[in-house]
Amino acid sequence: MKKNGYYNKMSLNTTLFTYFIYLIILVKCLFFFFAVWNFYLKKKSGGSSGNSGKLEKKVLYCKNLTENIFIVSVSILLIYLFNPYHDNKYLDNKKVKILFFIYGILMLVTFDWTEFARLQVD
Repeated sequence: MKKNGYYNKMSLNTTLFTYFIYLIILVKCLFFFFAVWNFYLKKKSGGSSGNSGKLEKKVLYCKNLTENIFIVSVSILLIYLFNPYHDNKYLDNKKVKILFFIYGILMLVTFDWTEFARLQVD
């Protein structure tokens, strides 16, 4: 996509945007992998500690880390897309719509609903 020796700025932005979307999807796939592995280790150990406890802690750490990276990167994406000073053509992109749909579902599933379930009378 060279034009007179220079790269087209629009195509470079599109390429970076696409790679960022794929990076977010990869991070979420890694989160899913660590979540399944963590679930497997918990079921396998059955409450026993020891060597498997250390592995469980590492897997849980990686699971939490990938979840936090996902939340931060989607937040950066939201800031970029909904910047009022920038006209964005990416809001009609199907990949972006699917990513936001998955993000919304995951935020509802992973949200701590105990605050809403608790009834406190003062």
